[in-house]
Amino acid sequence: MINTTNSPTVHGDDALQNALSILQELGKRAFDLETRPGKANPELMKDRQARHRLATSIFLRLRKNRPFTATELTTLHELCITSDSEEDAERSARLYTELTGTVAPSIMDVRGLRVPLRAMFVQLWAKGNVTLPHTFTVSGVWAKYPDLKSCSQTFIYNASGPKTSNIHRSTRSFQYRVNWQSPTDISFQELWDSAPAVVDKQREIRSIGNGGGQPISHTWRGFSALQNYIRPL
Repeated sequence: MINTTNSPTVHGDDALQNALSILQELGKRAFDLETRPGKANPELMKDRQARHRLATSIFLRLRKNRPFTATELTTLHELCITSDSEEDAERSARLYTELTGTVAPSIMDVRGLRVPLRAMFVQLWAKGNVTLPHTFTVSGVWAKYPDLKSCSQTFIYNASGPKTSNIHRSTRSFQYRVNWQSPTDISFQELWDSAPAVVDKQREIRSIGNGGGQPISHTWRGFSALQNYIRPL
């Protein structure tokens, strides 16, 4: 399927548990790397940069490691795509409070959570647990978690042309919106049916001055490279 909505679509009964498990593992990685004293109780730390690095642990402790609901998964996505703008700072703080039940003591607690959340969604997508909307971004993920890059290098990544081409970049971005795990999953009928909604989303992004991505034709041409493997319509 192709996600043409503004929110993640969830697949599988294990999706929500996997989301929590992935975030716990990312929190543990940050905790193990932290050298500042006081990390056993990160929510009490005064060092703003340390709080940024341990934001995942702080978040999970405030939630008491409660499982996520489907609605909260959508809220997590809304939080992870926020920026550092003043408007988004207010919005992200509100979303954080919705998820934890408490006001973040430091904005660093909120900002430090965004990239781990993006990494969580990439891993959920790789497991087939979610398809992601046009607003999703992997910004910062590969720099912070270079070992996770391989899980996004699917058949789409490998078959969509030279790695520096517009077609490759467009197709790779689009891959997070589908749950196609092999070339035989691709359906041009789905691509064709989704085209109006995809174009509308691109216009929506451009209208708010947020780019809009490559033309949809680049994505279609990227998938065409696999035409010998595509199932008949």
